[in-house]
Amino acid sequence: MPYEDLLIDKIILFTIHGETKVRYLVGELSQVEIIPEPKKIKKLFKKELKSIIDQLKEVGADYKVLEDDGLGFNVRFKPENATIYPELIFSPYINNHKSKFSRFQPFKLSIDELGMLGMGIIARPTLDFLPGEIIYKEKFKRVREASESDVARTHSFITKDLFKYHRDFLGISEGFLSAEKTTIGPRVLDFVLLENGQFSIFEVKTSLSGFLNFRQALGQLFEYAFIDSAIEIKKLIIVGPVKLNEMEINYLKIIRKLISVSLEYWAYEKSENDFAKKFLIY
Repeated sequence: MPYEDLLIDKIILFTIHGETKVRYLVGELSQVEIIPEPKKIKKLFKKELKSIIDQLKEVGADYKVLEDDGLGFNVRFKPENATIYPELIFSPYINNHKSKFSRFQPFKLSIDELGMLGMGIIARPTLDFLPGEIIYKEKFKRVREASESDVARTHSFITKDLFKYHRDFLGISEGFLSAEKTTIGPRVLDFVLLENGQFSIFEVKTSLSGFLNFRQALGQLFEYAFIDSAIEIKKLIIVGPVKLNEMEINYLKIIRKLISVSLEYWAYEKSENDFAKKFLIY
């Protein structure tokens, strides 16, 4: 077999979110060599197996299949030819063809399909408003530690209640609301409200410190507001499960004076059943 037939110019990798089942592009491999006799490297794999499993455990990935069944390699590539994207990239094309793009199954893309994949948003990030809400399972799997599961659960409760608050209490049509479906470049925005051509962007944080919620959210909100000059921003809103103290309120006032766009903080009360009191707006 000619050497050229053993090379794959590019492989694009995607993953499936464990709860939402949304597909994201995660990276790519170039100049990947097909191994004609994969049995020859099984010994090398066995030597590295413990290290591989430890790395999978560290990031909370499923490693049991390696312990039970092992893993057969049929390709190899140089480390410098592996690129991990700095952000997960939401790909509408893959998500609209879920039956085709399943796990552990390679697919050959045509030139047209490659163009529709969505990688260009890394270089040209634009806001893509998609109304609706992501539907989560009622039960949440543990993620590395219990605290991380709590964060994921709290975050989803808040985004779901933001959707319900605007739809059921404020009476806004679902066509103008987006919970974890709108993207700007590779980023998925927590919640977006579209009003008269203007966007209000909500960033949800789960810390019990108002200052920490400010610190974690402001950089992201500024990026969302200003990276796409074609959109008009009405408000930027930080949402967190804690009320602000006097010092944090004063800090919010200072930040408002420094920026040209309206900034709010919404304190979320999970146990409050009355949606009129669900969010305390600062």
